[in-house]
Amino acid sequence: MTLVALVAVAVGCGGGGSSSRGQLSESEFKSKANAICSDLKDETKRMDNAQDFDAALNATNDAIKKLKALQPPASLSAKYQAYLDSVDAGVSVLTKAVKALDDNDFAKAARLAPRAAQISRKSEAAARATGLDACAKT
Repeated sequence: MTLVALVAVAVGCGGGGSSSRGQLSESEFKSKANAICSDLKDETKRMDNAQDFDAALNATNDAIKKLKALQPPASLSAKYQAYLDSVDAGVSVLTKAVKALDDNDFAKAARLAPRAAQISRKSEAAARATGLDACAKT
């Protein structure tokens, strides 16, 4: 399982003003979320060896914290929550895969690959449904 595939499992991540409740406008929200996903992909695309797996997991967790801190407009709230739920499922698999790789249990990491691919597809679809194109790209 490549690092890019592992990160894809996890995130598979301008305009008007914000409301007084902290909700972002649709364009602000999409811009900020897509930027978080793009930054994560830029940060992890050069990571390709074993010691980078833990760093990628940490970077992924940091990006997810940023994504969860965003307050989408009400019109995207349910779709965004579905995306975040799929991201959480991806992080769970990613964490298990990184642990398996850290333990040199390559068979276990390989067994996680089909589940990782399934979650990645779900996460990508949820990101696209929310208008988060950068988050949908793996």
